[in-house]
Amino acid sequence: MQVKTLLGSGVDAAYQDVSDGRSALMAAASEGRSEVVRTLLAAGSPWNAFDRQANCAGDYALAGQHEACIEILLNAGKASQTQQQLEQTCLVVTYS
Repeated sequence: MQVKTLLGSGVDAAYQDVSDGRSALMAAASEGRSEVVRTLLAAGSPWNAFDRQANCAGDYALAGQHEACIEILLNAGKASQTQQQLEQTCLVVTYS
């Protein structure tokens, strides 16, 4: 997979184009490339980043009716929120 090669060479998975704010994750979601979406998320691409039009990868996946991408992005969001809740719980327990 070419994306894995690029990421392996040091390309920033979270990079957003300076002109329009689109990321590789947004492009992959808009084209229904679910494996690329999964790879970019695993490499640290933020699931909730917005472009200059206030669209996120989920908006692009939804517009294209790419259900697999929508599901992957929703799961990434759920996992992120669960992780944040765990971290907050750990902080409360640690500093109590």
